[in-house]
Order: sequence, then C-alpha cells, then structure tokens
Amino acid sequence: MWHRSLTKKLSLAAILLSAAFVSGAILAADRRVPADTLDGGSAVLEATRFTSNQYTQTDDESVVDSSLTIPGTFALVGETDALQLYAESPNGAIRVVNKADGYVYGSSFDAALVPIPYFNTTWEGIVNSAAVIEYYSYNDTNGAYIVNEESFYTSPLTTMDYHPVDGGYELSVVYGESSIGLTIRVYVEGNYLHVEVPAESITEGDAFKLRSVKCFPFLGSVFGDSIPGYVFVPDGSGALIRYKPIDAVTDIYEFNYYGSDTGILRAAVEEPSINFPVTGMVHGIRQHGFVQIIEDGDAFATLVVSPAKNNLKYYYSYNKFVYRGTYRSPSSKADAASGAGQQVIEAGRNSCDVSVVYAFLSGEDADYVGMANAYQDYLVDVSGVARNTPTPGLVPALIELVGAEKSPGFLFDETVVMTSYAAAGAILSDLAAAIPALTVVYKGWSEGGYSAGGARYDRREAALGTQAELLDLIETYNRGNNALMLYADFVRVSDAGSYNVYRDVAQRIDTSLHTAQGLLRTWNYLSPARSATYLGGASERLAGWGASELALGSIGYLLYSDFRDAAVPVDRAEALAIYREALAEGAMKHSVYRANAYLLAYANRYLAVPTTTSGFTIYTDTVPFVAILLAGLMEAYGPYANFFANRTEETLRSIDYGLLPSFILTEASAYRLNETELASLYSSSYDTWGDTVRDIYAEVSDVLSAFYGSRVASRRVPAPGVVATLYANGVTVYVNYTGSDYVEGPLTVPAQSSEAVIPDE
Repeated sequence: MWHRSLTKKLSLAAILLSAAFVSGAILAADRRVPADTLDGGSAVLEATRFTSNQYTQTDDESVVDSSLTIPGTFALVGETDALQLYAESPNGAIRVVNKADGYVYGSSFDAALVPIPYFNTTWEGIVNSAAVIEYYSYNDTNGAYIVNEESFYTSPLTTMDYHPVDGGYELSVVYGESSIGLTIRVYVEGNYLHVEVPAESITEGDAFKLRSVKCFPFLGSVFGDSIPGYVFVPDGSGALIRYKPIDAVTDIYEFNYYGSDTGILRAAVEEPSINFPVTGMVHGIRQHGFVQIIEDGDAFATLVVSPAKNNLKYYYSYNKFVYRGTYRSPSSKADAASGAGQQVIEAGRNSCDVSVVYAFLSGEDADYVGMANAYQDYLVDVSGVARNTPTPGLVPALIELVGAEKSPGFLFDETVVMTSYAAAGAILSDLAAAIPALTVVYKGWSEGGYSAGGARYDRREAALGTQAELLDLIETYNRGNNALMLYADFVRVSDAGSYNVYRDVAQRIDTSLHTAQGLLRTWNYLSPARSATYLGGASERLAGWGASELALGSIGYLLYSDFRDAAVPVDRAEALAIYREALAEGAMKHSVYRANAYLLAYANRYLAVPTTTSGFTIYTDTVPFVAILLAGLMEAYGPYANFFANRTEETLRSIDYGLLPSFILTEASAYRLNETELASLYSSSYDTWGDTVRDIYAEVSDVLSAFYGSRVASRRVPAPGVVATLYANGVTVYVNYTGSDYVEGPLTVPAQSSEAVIPDE
C-alpha cells in the first residue's frame, strides 16, 4: 500500500526577531531557540543540538515487567472492570493492579515492618504512610518558623482508625507529635483511582499549625535507571525527566501550579509556566504508566520531583498541598512597600479540599501522548469541558491588531494611533484573499488605547474612527468562517487607566496594594470580585454592539489571593471560583490567553499555546503535551509567527505541534511605540509583514489541512531531530528539523521540511 503525499519544504531564511507580545504583556522571545540555521553546521554540532532538552528524544522501548509483589499484609479492598486496589491496614499503603496489562503499582516497597535497603527509619516511615504532613514550629532563639515533617511512624503516639468504604478505605489519623488530624479516603471507581483529603476533616491543636499534606509520595518510584521511562512535568509545552544513573545531585525540584500566589509572596524570579495540574510517570515506554490529575486543591498544589541521587537512590514525584505559607508582617508603610517585616505564618488555612485521580495507562497509550489524551478524556467526560471540534481541513489564522496606545507626556499623554478602524478593515480584507478563516483580536480599540483604558470597556477610542466604523468592522468580520473579538483585560489596569484604588485594587497579605511594574507604567491587580463586575458590565454593553466573543487577557493565567477585606480574605480557590462563575454567567464566548486548566470549560479558543519549557538541566526532553491535549478539543494558536527568532525552525515546530499560526500587526510603523508600554513590539507594520504572513500561513496550512481537527494517536522520534506524528484520521506527519534528508523505506523527507502522508482511501 502506498499513498499520495503532501510535501512542503520550508524557506531557509531566518528572521532574527526577539520579542513576543502575548495577552497584553510584553514577553521576551524564546532565548533557547538557536537563531542560526543548520546550513554549513558541523555534524557534531547538529547531533548535540537535537539531543538537547529543547527537543524530543528517541525512546528505549526495552521490555519492563512488574517488580512489585502484593505482600500478605495487603487485602483487596476495591475492584472495577479496569483496576484492583489492595491496601495495608492500618497505615493505608496501597497496591494498584491495572487489569489491562497486569502491571502492579505500589506506594511502598514491601510490608510496613520490612526494612528497606538504602532507607533509614525516618524515610521508611514516609514510604509506608498514606499521608505525610508538614507543620510549623516556632524557634524562640531566632524568631523564625521551622518546617517539620511527620509521618504515621514519627511518634508512637500517632493513632490510626482504618475502615473499609465502597471501593476502598478511609483512614483517620491523629499525628502524635503535632496533634494534627486528618482523614484520607482512597477508592477505585470506573477507570480511576481516587485519593481525597476533605478539608473539613483537618483538625489542629494549639501548639502547631499545618503547612502541607502529601499523599503516597513514593507511588511509582523507580530505582535509578533500572528501567527506561520518565517523569512528565507540565512546564510550558511539556517536559520529560528520563530516568538516568544515580547521581550525586541533591536538588529537589518544586513547581507551583499556576505560579506562586503573589497575594502572599512577591515572586523574585520568573517562574515556570504551569497551566495544567497534571503529571505522571512511565515504566517502560509505551508499556506501563499512569497520569495523576488534580481535580480539587489545584490552587494550592506544588509538584515535587526528586531525581535519583546518592543519598536517595529513587526517582519519585508527588503533589504537595499547601494550607499555610509564611510572609513578612510589616511594622510600617515602608516595610509594606518593600516586603520587609517580621516573619509570620498565615492565621487561617487555605480552603483546600484535596482530590486527585489517577488514570493507569498500558501499551501504546503509556507515554506522554497517552497522558494528554487521558487528561482530555477526563476533562470532557468528568469536568464538563465541551469538545469544540474544529472544522476538519479549514485552517484559521489568528490576526491580532493593535489600535491605539498612550505615550506618557510631560503634561498630557499622547494618543498614538497604530491601526484605525478603517485600516483594520483594509488589512483584514487584504488577508481574507489568502486566508479562508480569520480569527481576529483587536487590542487597544477602547478609550485610552491598550494600556490606559481601564477596566470598563464602554467607549471606543475616538482617535481610531467613528462608532459606525467600529460596528461595521465587527459585523463584517464576525460571521461565516471569520470571528472578530475585542480584547479586554479585567484583571490588570495600569496607573494611567480609570480605576478606584480604594474599591478596585487587590491587597496583599502584608497590606500593600497588589501591583507590578511594567516597562513604563505600574500595573494594578484588581480584586477578583471587581474583575467579575467589570466583566459582566462590559459583556452586556459590547453584546449590544454586535460582539459575540471577547479575547480575555490576564484572567487566564493570573491567580492570586486578595486581602483587601482582612476579615473575609479571598484565597486562590475562591478567586478561581469567582472567575469561573463570571465567565459562566455571561452571554459572550471567550478566547483566553495561556489559560489555566480551570478556565478550559469557558474557553472557545486557546491563545498563546507555549512551545518551549523553562529548560531546567534536569529536563531531558521538550514535548508538545499542551498542544496534544487541545488537539481535537478546541482551536489552539501558537506564538506570533512573524516574530519567530528562526522562521524555518519555528514554522516546523508549529507543524510538528499542530498549532494554528498567529500574527500581530499594525498599520503604522512600530517605531511610534518606542515611548510606550508596547516598546518591545518593535516591528509590526503590515506593509513590512503582509507577504511574510501569507507565506508562513501557506507553509503551515498546506500541512495542517491534512489532519487539523483530529486527535493525536502517537508521536515518535525515529532519529534525533526527526518526528513522526500519527493522527486519528490516519494521517502521519513527518517533521525533519535536521540539515540532512531523512529516509524511511520509500519515503524521503528533505532536510528542514515536513511531509503529511495520507493513507489510501
């Protein structure tokens, strides 16, 4: 059987630009993408490049068998068509058998009282405990709070009350050292293992306060590189940590889902972008594995990954749920402004109901692709995310237009017109001849422009044109295959915008206003309740203008506590609930930038899908987990293609990841933005970029049209720098990043090109 093929060899020209304008913030372009092409490069350099952690690596598919047994101290406590759950009483250690392949997973290594090689008694207690806590104690000598860890076996005074429930068990424990109590509930239902710690079950004494809880930290742990496989980390596009030989490294990596809570902690460095509360481990690539999904408590969760090292020879990872943090309590306004003061702990606990589900994978599904698809199934079947399946073969492009911006002046700010309503119409009309489906986001359209408009969005920017011109633009490009969205940000307002500092701006726990510094302006972070109010009001007004969808900025990825009302503070779980309710109640649809998982149910389109990771040295691979998760679920757009640091490389990556092309444009030259908050947008004129937009769109759409709208079935790396992705509709897409032709049987994929192989009908 042979096939007809679709081939598109990409241009070798490199466009050296280094800035990206994402969701209302100016972000530096990916520094990790080499700016040079491979032409003339040495074979050694190429081999080193494609075996780095910026690419996906080849897999060792050696056969792996179960290494764990089910000791006689464990009893069968739950069973479904998919899983068997065994548990040990009274400590709650578990074994899970995946019936699909018979593979056994365990939270411990043997019966509770059997010594564990390479572990001391403290660590043996942690391994054999269903739940391990951290609590605070106070050091009178230096006035600091100390974090202490306690397992079931730390103190002989610990009490455990274990009893069966439907499909599993429930265990109530009071830790003997801290006198903190909680209940852990573990059971199987359908295809999932459930692990829960209800917030209402937690009790504390007077002396010690709870910091965090972790459940089954050693579930799935692996001794060194004893088997091939990896830990999946949802950093950016997705990262893998493959099992390697035991090293002397002592680092333990902690990743905050949704970033740090800046209502409590002032982030000192840029954090990894982790938008999805999901992780997993593979034991034997495409053989055995599991994915764990946080369905509640995600706002307070941290992913912890520990590589194998000399003093602890196992790879293991777990989710830690934080109930209290420390902060600096100011004694003056100066302390509050600088974040100084005496260290204290939060008085109240976070409203954290821990609920984690595990899906176990087997065969071809036991890899990061299977994890992404299992998570998508969970979102649709359990969480209520609707499949907004794209039209197969119709490849849209995102065109973002910047209308107006304010340039700070000595006495008065100057309005800088970048793309008038009439000019926007002319640009879109020209592009419509080459792009059959335009998804348009118009930024800076409202009074004050992009950074000085406030949060009301009830008036147009008069310098851009008449109300009739704006309404005509909306009507013309908000029908058929096109969609025009007005951009709005109801979470961040600059100091030049309209807002009420006493009513609107959120407050940190240290009593300072919640602000952040931009390029030229200070940005105020609004109270979640006020954000919801502004969103509701604007949606009602703009719907009357004929708008049916909004492009929402920071609400997708900024999540923080608000202590403006000290008597009734709003923690992160309560903030995300406010955002979800506001989006659910509105009549408008929403496209969201870099959306955290809790907003997926309210997102019509996903904008600014990441294509890189934070590049930590512990990572071995970059994978398109987020892109795979969204494939066949909703429209997903990548970074701005007209700002690719290396056009060839990044266009290939867009095809590899299956992401729709995005562009940001203006009518006027970007030099006019030099003295504005958008100064990093240094080249955007349509006169300059129009032909490039059409060329890149053609390069990407020629290949995407063969599979767009389908889920990913598998993704393999047959050789370094070469990727083969099979889609559910039977199309296989080859992407060759290297400087040499790739040959596989009768198929040849030229250097730095892509090819879609379409099966015979």
